[in-house]
Amino acid sequence: MCELRHSRIEQLLAACRSLQKLSLERCDVTDRACAAIGANRGLTALNLALATGLTDVGLGSILASCTRLSELNLGWTDLSGAALSKLAATAPLSLTKLNLTGCKDELTDAHVQQLLRRIGSRLRVLDPQ
Repeated sequence: MCELRHSRIEQLLAACRSLQKLSLERCDVTDRACAAIGANRGLTALNLALATGLTDVGLGSILASCTRLSELNLGWTDLSGAALSKLAATAPLSLTKLNLTGCKDELTDAHVQQLLRRIGSRLRVLDPQ
């Protein structure tokens, strides 16, 4: 819940390459910030609850690189259908906890089914409300 502007968040994240856990709750994230998050390939837990500005492109950058993620909180991020489709298709196979609270307007049964086909056997906590 930091008070940094997105340009400062981008600068801070650009200097980080070894983060394991990161929380940007209530922050404004850009595609550039998401690319910087993705540079932390050892990231295991990411909390973006209530973050604004998260797009399918930004989420794709994170998911493509952070293949060790076990916990991902995307609650109340107003994800678009395209972002949810990206998540369903490319969620890291290591994911065991996923929070999608508040995404009910765009989250479809097809998204949930694809997610479960991809990571269902490893998923221990799913909050899709």
